[in-house]
Amino acid sequence: MSNVFPASLPSLDRLGGLGVAFGDPVKRTPMTTGPAKTRRRSTAVPDSYSLHHPSYTQAQADQFVSFWKDDLAHGALSFDMADPLTGLTAVFRFTTAPKWRPIGGSKWALTIPAERMP
Repeated sequence: MSNVFPASLPSLDRLGGLGVAFGDPVKRTPMTTGPAKTRRRSTAVPDSYSLHHPSYTQAQADQFVSFWKDDLAHGALSFDMADPLTGLTAVFRFTTAPKWRPIGGSKWALTIPAERMP
């Protein structure tokens, strides 16, 4: 059974501050003279995503932490959610722990470093 990003939390597919770096499967080998030789190493390359949510309430932050710690084993397991670029469901996993920043009152800004699995 796959983990799914909680529907009760604000959707991550409509966030400002999205950053995407496509995986690079190309191996470049420098030559003594002339241009480098290139070849594709794999067709299964994850893409890196930097997701940011500008305002989680304390209750939403608590629920997200529970999802990350308990459901995803501190981010070791993958989860399904809408891909911010395509809107289609894709498999994601954390690359490092989520980062939190207080923004006043009981609100939190959340940054999620993740990768979309091929």
